[in-house]
Amino acid sequence: NKSLLASTWGQTLVYLQSKARRQGKQVIEVPPFHSSQECAACGHIHQYNRVSQSGFVCLSCGNVAHADHNAATVIAMRGVRLLLSGAFAEKKKEAVRDHKDQGRGGRLRTGCGNAIHAWQDRGKPQGWQHPCALVVDPGNPGYKTARILAVGDFMIWIVGAALLFAAYGARAGEVRVAAAADFVPTLTGLARDFEKTTGNRVLISMGSTGNLYAEISNDAPFDIFLSADAKTPKRLVAQGRAVGGSRFTYAVGRLVLWSTRPGEVDAHGAVLARGNFSHLAIADPVTAPYGAAARQVLTRLGLWHTLGRRIVDGENVGQTFEFIASRNAALGFVSLAQVRAEARAYHGSYWQVPQTLYRPLRQQAVLLTAGAGNPAAVAFYRFLRTAPVRRAIRAAGYGT
Repeated sequence: NKSLLASTWGQTLVYLQSKARRQGKQVIEVPPFHSSQECAACGHIHQYNRVSQSGFVCLSCGNVAHADHNAATVIAMRGVRLLLSGAFAEKKKEAVRDHKDQGRGGRLRTGCGNAIHAWQDRGKPQGWQHPCALVVDPGNPGYKTARILAVGDFMIWIVGAALLFAAYGARAGEVRVAAAADFVPTLTGLARDFEKTTGNRVLISMGSTGNLYAEISNDAPFDIFLSADAKTPKRLVAQGRAVGGSRFTYAVGRLVLWSTRPGEVDAHGAVLARGNFSHLAIADPVTAPYGAAARQVLTRLGLWHTLGRRIVDGENVGQTFEFIASRNAALGFVSLAQVRAEARAYHGSYWQVPQTLYRPLRQQAVLLTAGAGNPAAVAFYRFLRTAPVRRAIRAAGYGT
């Protein structure tokens, strides 16, 4: 983005590209989206995988790692896959196997086939700080060496990239799904069924519809987008980022006012008018359709300004749910499907808001342009349109 390009990191990339050209190498920018949330062991993506600044624990496979090491490995694997996919043409320059690196004051041996490429006349190299770049030696047959540049005080070397790719390529297909936060509990079960049936892997990224749209607009590598509204997928089709004619309504959301405390929320939502609570949680009305719906309800009840100082915004409806579940907010507006999914864990109370108080939450899916050529993505897109899936979505608490 503009702020990055205007910064020191943007200048570093320019210098790196210049040096690479002189030495007959390529610089490949690797998309960094969600690399801090993705598990390097199994590929599962979730914001809660990153448990702290330095801690990473995968919610899916249980992999425990240093967060920076895990993210750097994810960047490395993405880079190697991009490289060996043939997306970047090999530069027709003679291989430079032993050259002086004037900027480092030492000599880097490339193409030697060793596990670690030694810096001569230098100690342990300082970590390169550009967040998403892969430098390769196109003169080396088979791309046997690669230098991964990642955030942190370390530098990762990958040797025998063909072997790494062989192990990676042996896996079944992968489909990356950007999903509105309310649908993730339901989607997780559907994805599990799809994986068992096809052998393909479904990697889910959760967020608010607005934030996911921003990521897709900035070329995030998603194949399918499950929005919490209809206008955002329509906009993506108009912009050429989604396949025309692929939009369909996969669910109609139902809004509820929920509290973890039994009896806190009555059958008519009168608790809102009484106002005997400290905080009311809603999703961000600007980026999250469920937040916009909550605002519509409060406005029509004449309580938006009255409760204004007590309202706390979650980044998405998933975070809003956590605010209520942790009792940082006494109650709040979430989806019926979320409440049903966690019914065993929380014996609370809720009011299903009449749909006359908010505009219908028609949640549409769309096949993104990047996923049109991915057989696994196309298969999952078709799977979402099947009758058994629609029945499962209805059972979860949605209309269809």
